[in-house]
Amino acid sequence: MRARPTSWHYQGQEYVNERPVAAQQTGWHFVAVMRRHLPNAVGGVSWYGVDDTSHGARIPVYCSATAVPAGWTRSPRTGAMAAQSSTSAYWVPGSTDEAHFSLDSAWWVHNLVANLAYARWTAHADVTAEILEVEVEALGAAAALEAKALSMLREGRDDDAAQLLTEHTVRAGQALVARWLALWV
Repeated sequence: MRARPTSWHYQGQEYVNERPVAAQQTGWHFVAVMRRHLPNAVGGVSWYGVDDTSHGARIPVYCSATAVPAGWTRSPRTGAMAAQSSTSAYWVPGSTDEAHFSLDSAWWVHNLVANLAYARWTAHADVTAEILEVEVEALGAAAALEAKALSMLREGRDDDAAQLLTEHTVRAGQALVARWLALWV
């Protein structure tokens, strides 16, 4: 059951939203940035976050990234699926999902912070201030990072650029989990 309806009427016309932008039942959210004036490897970036949109910061995941941070993956695959994992170089045994609690999980740590803010609405201002700080830092770092990756791409060092952007994504994700855990504690 939704707290608010997803449809409304205006001037005799019915309008429907799939759902509110920031809802407590959000599993993940992203802002896709596609810049056609840049090479695909750096021009496409998904600013990806987990859990409640209004209580979670996002990390940049570039089109050329070949891995994501372990805490941002689901439970490790086994058998034939393990060999197909594109994140195996960064995979930490015991990674989790929404059904299996772990303080190493981006989703669970963000969920803990969001639930703290729900229970103590005064904490909401602290969380939103932290989101703003994280995202301003990330956007500032992106400019220099992308300039370096573009230079590598112009030199024909596509694999090096992909590695640079992948490592940045992994570090950003790991840092955000640690930062959100510290915010919760």
